[in-house]
Amino acid sequence: MLMQVRFDGHTVQEVGSGYAAVEGSPGYYGGRYGQSIGLDGGGVAYPTTDNLTTTAGTISLWAYLPTTPPENGPAYLFGTSAGDAASGYTGTLALRREVGEDGALRWAFWTVPNDAAGGHSLTAPDTLPEGWHHIAVTWEATTGSKALYLDGVPVAQTSGVALPSTTGNVFHLGRFPGGSSSSGMYLDDLATFRRALPPAEIAALAAAPEAVPTSSAVITGRLRLDINASDAGGIMAVQFGHNGVFGDPQPYYDTYEWDLRGAEGPHEIVARVSDIAGNQTYITRTVALNLPPRADAYLVEATRIGATLALSVTDEHRPLELQVSHFETFAGAAWQPLRETVAWAWRVEFDYNRGDVTYLPGPVYVRFRDALGAMSEPLRVETSR
Repeated sequence: MLMQVRFDGHTVQEVGSGYAAVEGSPGYYGGRYGQSIGLDGGGVAYPTTDNLTTTAGTISLWAYLPTTPPENGPAYLFGTSAGDAASGYTGTLALRREVGEDGALRWAFWTVPNDAAGGHSLTAPDTLPEGWHHIAVTWEATTGSKALYLDGVPVAQTSGVALPSTTGNVFHLGRFPGGSSSSGMYLDDLATFRRALPPAEIAALAAAPEAVPTSSAVITGRLRLDINASDAGGIMAVQFGHNGVFGDPQPYYDTYEWDLRGAEGPHEIVARVSDIAGNQTYITRTVALNLPPRADAYLVEATRIGATLALSVTDEHRPLELQVSHFETFAGAAWQPLRETVAWAWRVEFDYNRGDVTYLPGPVYVRFRDALGAMSEPLRVETSR
């Protein structure tokens, strides 16, 4: 996930970079999850840098659709463009609801590459009834593929389309850059991803009873903290707390990295954000620390054709798996169920002219993985005596 905005009374991202640009006075109403945003009285846009990728991506959001067709031209759910009306809308990615040539409502996923005008519209009939609906688009530049999903179902898809390599600096919601009438829709739970999600994952988003979770529930020690905050007077400081103990105040940045230390199990992480007047907001998350397996491996026997290793591993998250390889990179090595001993064959070289086989003894590398994905550091077992 690159960006997520819940719109629960404000436009600050739950995940993402930069700040929202707000025009006018957006309204907040009952949403698909919590509150939604209505843009009849204003507009909102987010930076595309680090929030949207052109190589591949997905945009997912919920929209409350009216039954009446757009009155003043197409109704855009979102749009970004590197061009404008005067020079041509190049570098464009947008989704709109419009009346087609046959007078029927339809969706159009519109993209324009950076070196051409006009672009490509992927269309599908709009037969959705009034109410909340999940809308998603995906794209993949290397194959030129595009897809449109309504309520988790792919309704239009194509490939071989020239897609933009860059877009505009901002990503508008509810309207198109350069001015257009508001879509008249309520929007909720916007999320962008750095890859084209497959149909099964899009269907899961559409069927989810709750909003997309943003925080990791289990970590292996390295935390990346994404702090998004907004205040008219500016954010003065951020303090981080771990299980009730706070560190020194730090300057406010968008992201922080932190090595979490302690015992396996739940840990409470708190960010205390302060403004210039000393007002404070607390953000609390609980994560489970899952340490890598503690392991040892030693040589039992080495022969002309191979070696036998004995393994000792401690970890509560079972079943455990192991990887064995001649190489520290573990290139081509498959994960296999853990066992107490491993018989390992040396690499061989064949001399087909003489019919000889040469065995190549060497060190053996072993590593382990628990049921939650935590992986140990590689162990090098020397096999020469």
